Amino acid sequence: MRLVPLLFLLLAILASQVSYSETLDEAVRALARKIAPRLAPGVPIRVAYRNFTSISAADAQQARVTMERALRRKITKHTPVCDVTVSLSENLRETLVVAEMVCGNDRDAAMVPFRRETPPNQVRRTIERRLLWEQEEQILDVAQMDGKLLVLDTTKLTIYVSDSGKWKPQATFPIEGPQPRDPRGRLEATAASITVYLPNQTCTASSALTCEATAATFAWDGEQARFTAGRNTLEANGWPPFYSLAHPDRYFVLAEADGAVRIYDAERRPIGRAEGWGSDLATACGNKILATPSAGKDGADNITLYGLASGKPVIESEPSEFPGPITALWATSGGATAIARNISTGRYAAYHLTIDCGR
Repeated sequence: MRLVPLLFLLLAILASQVSYSETLDEAVRALARKIAPRLAPGVPIRVAYRNFTSISAADAQQARVTMERALRRKITKHTPVCDVTVSLSENLRETLVVAEMVCGNDRDAAMVPFRRETPPNQVRRTIERRLLWEQEEQILDVAQMDGKLLVLDTTKLTIYVSDSGKWKPQATFPIEGPQPRDPRGRLEATAASITVYLPNQTCTASSALTCEATAATFAWDGEQARFTAGRNTLEANGWPPFYSLAHPDRYFVLAEADGAVRIYDAERRPIGRAEGWGSDLATACGNKILATPSAGKDGADNITLYGLASGKPVIESEPSEFPGPITALWATSGGATAIARNISTGRYAAYHLTIDCGR
């Protein structure tokens, strides 16, 4: 679905006759208020985005999060989907955020102009990623130890060794027992032991894999957490059920089971929310957070680095784009491990993420 040049021309003419919003975020909110009444209640909305401006990918991503939050609605009936294409466009005179709506045979469009803010003199960090492993079966976690690669998936733990620059399987340990609908698992490997943490059991590997039907605790950002029995959430002393936790500096950030991402102070008092974030978080650089957006399970995903200023998220990197949804994100001593499912091939891939924390 495309906005034809004539539509852009007409909207640009109209833009000269209305007042400007101060910021892109305000413009997106104003546009959402304009188009929401034109979309029938209960109709599912599918939103696509295009950026034809020099606005950074991070700012464009924030605009996307704002729009999706504003248009979020409870679906009350099964009807054809309404497609909304949101475009950022600019010319010599102004910058516009434009929405074109297609609901069956009905078409409509709206726009809001805004003034570009002078970007701060700040160099954003870059998230570097390196592919570790790729396979058909869903990967839960990976670890590297003494020249070996350990891959935990939904049915087994496999240990690979490097042979002429390629990973060759050295040992495979089957994992039996039920998994929740959205399987999760954590892998810890040291020179002395290998431990697998699952929602229904805890396993240790030596010459064989020995499992006990209990969810043992493991260290997570200074907290002792464990998987909730039979579910894909975690629990830790004093916290509500959560999917992931980050502990940047003097704050705690939890992606909680109700879908909200809440920010707590050092005394564990709630002080705000991170709107538009998904359920995968990881601490980075000691006082930063890697976070995914609150996107659907079947779309492409990204990971962005954030700081917290007075308890509020501040973007500190361009988003690192992935070929599909992030299914797991674990902090490591040297960065983080991200697992993504490629929406084109259906395969799962594990990546090692690093950030230049000294910048």
